[in-house]
Amino acid sequence: MLIFTLILLSTQQITCLEVPRANRAAPLEDIIQGSILHQETPLETKQVRNQRHCTHLCYQTANCRSYNLCGGKICQLNKEDRFVNKTQMNVSEHCFYAGMKQNDQPKCEQKGKYQPITDDITPGLCMINNKRVDAECSRATVEETYKEVAGAGFEYSKQWMKISRIYSWPAAHGGKDSCSTQTDIVLENYIWIRNTQSYDEYIAQCATKGGKIFGDFDGTQDQIDFFAKHMPTRFFVGAKKGKVEDAVYVESE
Repeated sequence: MLIFTLILLSTQQITCLEVPRANRAAPLEDIIQGSILHQETPLETKQVRNQRHCTHLCYQTANCRSYNLCGGKICQLNKEDRFVNKTQMNVSEHCFYAGMKQNDQPKCEQKGKYQPITDDITPGLCMINNKRVDAECSRATVEETYKEVAGAGFEYSKQWMKISRIYSWPAAHGGKDSCSTQTDIVLENYIWIRNTQSYDEYIAQCATKGGKIFGDFDGTQDQIDFFAKHMPTRFFVGAKKGKVEDAVYVESE
């Protein structure tokens, strides 16, 4: 007698869900309606189901700091946000911008451990360091003028300074701030005192202010132009070439 055994094979597939090894999160709560962040080359532009979908894409894209969402469906991922130096916001009626607030700091968990946002050497799978904004420092020469009430025996005095000054763009999202310890550097410092005194008296007066008469004056055109810009009357600066008639006079405007 033949016995037939019926074996039923299930066609149902077993689905394995892969647990992501790097989970990024950032509070994208800096929302500006009717504006977008201008980017020459966006990271990606995708069709999305809704705002939540666009937000998720920015979370999971390592170097996304913000996004523009237009018409509720077109999601543009941005490498920068409005806290990065020299970025520009443009008006766009049917769109809005979403990014992190300046003090918001993104986080990423990698294999059960949080990755430091300042780690540029071993950023791992998280690469969360791409989402921070470091401070930018630059030096520029500026001029400052002070009008002082003169001391006893003086009608008035003025002080002109050329200063090399630090200008900084502030850090954001846990970025590094390397500008806080740098200070101004005084390049030139002049005090103009109007009073009738002898030469020796002027030398002594300058010494009390920590200087000397025309200290380090070399007669360059830059220095002469600097004096001409600030002094109110025609003056003699003491620069000459061998002959008295060649002495340099400057007429201020």
